[in-house]
Amino acid sequence: MALDRAIAVVRRVVRCFIYARISEDREGAHLATERQNEDCEELAAQLSTPTVEYRIVRVFEDNDLSAYTGKSRPDYKAMLEALRNDEGDCVLAWHTDRLHRSPVELEEYIDVCGPKGIDTRTVKAGQLDLSTATGRMIARQLGVQARYEVERMIERSKRARDQKVGRGEYAGGPRPFGYEKDGVTPRTLECPDCGRVGPDGFPVRRQCDGCGAVDRFTRNLACEACEAKDTLQVTRVCGDCGTIATFAEGSEAAVVRDAAPAVLSGASLGSSSRPPRRPA
Repeated sequence: MALDRAIAVVRRVVRCFIYARISEDREGAHLATERQNEDCEELAAQLSTPTVEYRIVRVFEDNDLSAYTGKSRPDYKAMLEALRNDEGDCVLAWHTDRLHRSPVELEEYIDVCGPKGIDTRTVKAGQLDLSTATGRMIARQLGVQARYEVERMIERSKRARDQKVGRGEYAGGPRPFGYEKDGVTPRTLECPDCGRVGPDGFPVRRQCDGCGAVDRFTRNLACEACEAKDTLQVTRVCGDCGTIATFAEGSEAAVVRDAAPAVLSGASLGSSSRPPRRPA
């Protein structure tokens, strides 16, 4: 009786891999992948029963790597190799789009998991049984949907970026040399009259170089007062005394100002940024 009781409580172990991925992590804090891992751990606990234990044996994580761009994902490749070597029975992920957004990658994943009966469980999209035709069909449909969503997102982002560029607006990215974090405020502004130093307190003034009208321009940058085009003059003025701001000597903006004529004349950016040679 004691032996029968001991046999009855033995739990079957399902060896689980967690795979987590985030496309962009500017701070490098891994916070989003940590949340994915926590949700997958909760999923494993929910799947476990008195007779079956979903035991997490390895965690694979690709941080700041997009599945869409085709950039190599070292932990994803390592996970596939471990699955080929029969080191795991189940893959846990937050969603199927964390695993792959490329049909080619999905087919490779199906080729690895399908014949071996490796289960795929996700927090948001449920179970994918890749050993059956129905399960493979569902996986492919989810893959097509994810691909569509990412392509639409890229189209919208590109259209918005092109629109900003067409209007002469900052389109985002790392802080450009010579400008503040907003990408449009020169670093560093200074009032030649009252001595105020920026970046704050220097509002933009959009003035027509022809008739002098201020802030009266259409979306096509034509002056509403005199209907002239190519007459827009953008300056920054001191909020205290109204004087047109200048660039503080030695600041990044002053360096850009001094290098701009040479670059526009055909000189390389590198040669323009080097200090002048001292006489022998």
